[in-house]
Amino acid sequence: MGKYVLRCKRFLVKNKQLVFFFSIPALIAITMFAVLYVPSMFSNPQYGFIYQSCLYGRCYSNNSYIVDSSGTVQVVDPLDTYKPNYDYLSDNSQLYLYDPLDSSSKQISLEEAQTYSLDTSVTSPDGYKLENSSNTSGPFVYSYNEGHGIYKKGLLSKKIDVDNFYKEQFLGWVINE
Repeated sequence: MGKYVLRCKRFLVKNKQLVFFFSIPALIAITMFAVLYVPSMFSNPQYGFIYQSCLYGRCYSNNSYIVDSSGTVQVVDPLDTYKPNYDYLSDNSQLYLYDPLDSSSKQISLEEAQTYSLDTSVTSPDGYKLENSSNTSGPFVYSYNEGHGIYKKGLLSKKIDVDNFYKEQFLGWVINE
């Protein structure tokens, strides 16, 4: 065993350039891991949010839900010009609750959404913002087939996957349950 270690040391000393050449990809891989994954390990958002999602790629009732001044979700009728022959509000638009503690999203009813008090600020009470993965402006400005966003607070970030992302609208942060 000792002879093998000695031979390895001699090889490394004689071939410094070769060792340097092969260490560069390893350093790049370690750096990429640190940049991409380490921030999500320390990111711990505490506030979930409610959002509206439309299943068919186009919300005819784009503003079908709003949050009033008391923080309660309310239904708003879509503009008459967008009303088709059947009710897209019940057929197309759905409410979801995202829970950051277990990183999951579940569909909820309007009645359940109205039991929560929401804060419509861009920033959550614990300082996180929602961004899309391609870094365009505002929460939930996703490209057509993308299905994830990012909780972001300074350098800390956490990828979030949510259900049925064709078109979505952020309603507010859940500030009490």
